[in-house]
Amino acid sequence: MNASRFILAAALVLPLFPHVAQAASGEWTTVASACMPDENAIASYSNDSAASFIVSGITGDIVLRCNVTNPSDIVNAGMPDWNMMDVTFNDQDGPGIDKAVLVSLRRVHESSGASSTIASFNSNDHAAGQQRNSKFYTHVFDFEYYAYYLQITLRRVSLDADSNGVADPSPRIQRVRLYTVVPG
Repeated sequence: MNASRFILAAALVLPLFPHVAQAASGEWTTVASACMPDENAIASYSNDSAASFIVSGITGDIVLRCNVTNPSDIVNAGMPDWNMMDVTFNDQDGPGIDKAVLVSLRRVHESSGASSTIASFNSNDHAAGQQRNSKFYTHVFDFEYYAYYLQITLRRVSLDADSNGVADPSPRIQRVRLYTVVPG
């Protein structure tokens, strides 16, 4: 098949498979259990397979950090054009204030050390229960001058928010994915 026929075939077939456009830019995915706990969270959190959560009998915030790497890992291969963050989590009270899963995509400059937030996700903006939700953002990634990371905060305000005498489960986070969605 010559090059012009291949390009024509790709132009006709690719719109039928929108996920191909996502994969073309690469994606980055992590399970929460692979992230590093903040020094103050070490005794307050636990993992179960992919999920991270606050251990029984503990209230407050725990913080986990995950290094984000460029999926190309090839010098001058380009930067990802990610614009979507998926978070898989369980917040049992949804928009209630007793539990929360907070995820921030952040960057830090290589020489100044200045850190800033690119995108934030808050489970309290969604319904209660186990789910996957997405957050759209715009950012031009630059792995040459910045390091990128996720800061995940799990929050439990009280052990028995509904006062039924039974300890409430912890909010949980299982996965975060960064990828590109091509409008269309």
